[in-house]
Amino acid sequence: MGGDRSKNRLANLVWLRSSINSLIEDDPWWAEEARRRGIKISLHADPTLTPIVHAVHGTVILSDDGSITPQLGGHTPADPF
Repeated sequence: MGGDRSKNRLANLVWLRSSINSLIEDDPWWAEEARRRGIKISLHADPTLTPIVHAVHGTVILSDDGSITPQLGGHTPADPF
C-alpha cells in the first residue's frame, strides 16, 4: 500500500458521500467542479493554504487543528455537494 504520510493531516480531510466521491473520481465535469471548490487539490498543494468552499461556512481555509478561517469575499455555494 502506498501513499504519502505527510498528506495524512486534518486540513487535508474532506468528508463526502461515497457517491459524490465516485462522481469526482470518474466524471471530468465533477472533477473540475471539485477543483474549483477546493475539494480536489494537487498532490503538491498545501491544504492549509488552499481555500475550500464549505457547504455550511462558505469559503474557508482548513487548519490542522480542526479550525476554519473564513475568507473575506469568498463564495457561498447555492448547491453544495
